[in-house]
Amino acid sequence: MKENNKGLAIAGLVISIVSIFIFPILGILSIIFGAIVINTNENKEPWFKPVWKYKNKTLGYGRYSLLVGIIDIVWVVINYFILMAM
Repeated sequence: MKENNKGLAIAGLVISIVSIFIFPILGILSIIFGAIVINTNENKEPWFKPVWKYKNKTLGYGRYSLLVGIIDIVWVVINYFILMAM
């Protein structure tokens, strides 16, 4: 099984983790990177399982960067509305 865009997948995962703690708007980049990786790899495995159990590690990294990026953007929107209500 060929792994396409492994560097992009790892970059998306790192950016999504960094964006939670430092600069939250970078979650958009991790969503974009994760979507590219998911679309360029074969998609035959179930979605939610640990990254180390994927046969195609790139697909696992891409899925988790997409998931963490979405969580990050939701977190930014919630905090925005909380701050606007004050």
